[in-house]
Amino acid sequence: MRLVLLAGGIVHLILAAVVDPSGGDRTVTLPIQDNHVKMTVDGLEMNLFLDSGTDKILVNDGVWYERKYGMRACEDPRAACFYCPGKAGCYPSDLPVFTADFLDGSVIKYVVHTSTVMLGGHVIKDAEFGVIVDFVPPANAHFKVPGTFGVARGYRTNPVESPLAQLRNRRVIGRESFSIRTESSEDGGINGRLTLGDAIQVGSGTQMIPLDTTWTRKVSVWVFSVALVNADGSLPRIFRSKRLGGDRSYVGYVVHGIKSLHIPHAEGLIDEIFDHAKRAMDPPSPGHRSEIKLGQRTKRGRWVLRKAVLEYLPTLAFRLGSDGSHVVKISPTDFTRCKGEKCTLRIVESKIEDRVVLGAPLIRAYDVSVNFGSNMIGLQPRYSQLTVAS
Repeated sequence: MRLVLLAGGIVHLILAAVVDPSGGDRTVTLPIQDNHVKMTVDGLEMNLFLDSGTDKILVNDGVWYERKYGMRACEDPRAACFYCPGKAGCYPSDLPVFTADFLDGSVIKYVVHTSTVMLGGHVIKDAEFGVIVDFVPPANAHFKVPGTFGVARGYRTNPVESPLAQLRNRRVIGRESFSIRTESSEDGGINGRLTLGDAIQVGSGTQMIPLDTTWTRKVSVWVFSVALVNADGSLPRIFRSKRLGGDRSYVGYVVHGIKSLHIPHAEGLIDEIFDHAKRAMDPPSPGHRSEIKLGQRTKRGRWVLRKAVLEYLPTLAFRLGSDGSHVVKISPTDFTRCKGEKCTLRIVESKIEDRVVLGAPLIRAYDVSVNFGSNMIGLQPRYSQLTVAS
């Protein structure tokens, strides 16, 4: 066995964080900049992609990464390159290789490293993280594999213990929970702060929704329906996608790491959104047919709209929970991203049959608090006054 991989010096993992030292309210707060949080691993600063759909810390094998993406590729802090002792990299070795897949369709292979971790002044011995040694991107995608900081709940049988479980077991945080508070941003990324171990914050309009734990240990809720909301708050229609059987509910994942809303049979929803906008821009009359063109479709299948159209698009209202009693609304400014006078519609076809992914558009509209101990998620409209849930 290549024990040198584990014995070649102590690896210190330093997370750029603020640690609250108080008893049960021990928390770690990380700034979020363009969807990333900063870490320093073995003296190297990294920007890790924040993903609430992943349950582990993942960094890249630096030797493998530069073989795949070229010399000096590791100079980008978002490459999150980690160097095992020696020149051969972290793989091949006698260490077991594990596979993980993601909601966007990408697949990675990784090996597990156990090292001394330094977190905001706390030394954590035998902390675990995965080192990526191979990557298969989604179909028709060409991005480089990022380092990842995952805040989903992990399985006990996972090869790598989740960051939340590791921090709680070592009493760095008081509970397995997290919250994401966002700030206004005109670009495609999300800025704000991530707090690990946080209590659910409650304010005016907070939706307290039970997590669904039947299908997955990701942050998931039941999506009862999707409706289009007029500017006056009325509901002109409810979108129903084509599916077998009478059950109209979907499992929905709340995922920070996904840029769009992934909806089964999304084309039908987009058609209804466009029809709504056309009626608002050019009210129908007998014998008249609107010829308004709202935008155009790119070669990659995304819709690009004129910014002036946004005021005519409806708000989306999702009824969440098994009985549909919780309503969250996502406005056009949150389910589109604009650059200049052109805006990209962030609604796409779901890659997982009968699954909804409530990605970045929801995170922009609501601050999110998740407590895996009580199996609850709190969705708080931004800018509301908050108190701590009992």
